[in-house]
Amino acid sequence: MLIYDVEIAKAVQGKGETRIDGVQYCKGWTDYAGMGVACVCAYDVNEARYRVFMQDG
Repeated sequence: MLIYDVEIAKAVQGKGETRIDGVQYCKGWTDYAGMGVACVCAYDVNEARYRVFMQDG
């Protein structure tokens, strides 16, 4: 069994939140192409092994 988590590269601005200078934002939770992928973390239960996959390879 494989358990994974995908982290987005750009922030999503919440209702009532003020944008922070220097932070990149996407257009919202449905802007899948705009949010990008920062990394994928995976845990292989059978091998008890963690893996992290970054955008740089």
